[in-house]
Amino acid sequence: MADILFGPVCSNCHEVLPCDIDYEEVRVESTAVSVIEPIKRYNITPYSCPFCGEKFMRIEMPTRLPYRNTIFEI
Repeated sequence: MADILFGPVCSNCHEVLPCDIDYEEVRVESTAVSVIEPIKRYNITPYSCPFCGEKFMRIEMPTRLPYRNTIFEI
């Protein structure tokens, strides 16, 4: 019996990242009077793709099945 494991893939170069992916939510307090809630930022590890060097701005995950994997289509 086997499982399907979704691997982290860079959206820029489409390489599978050979490392663990982590993120940390960071709350940034603002001194602006008009801001009521703290601003949220996320630190993503790794910071950039080890293959193409593009910086990661967010993590996107498939949310439903069927999942169309266009990376491996010819």
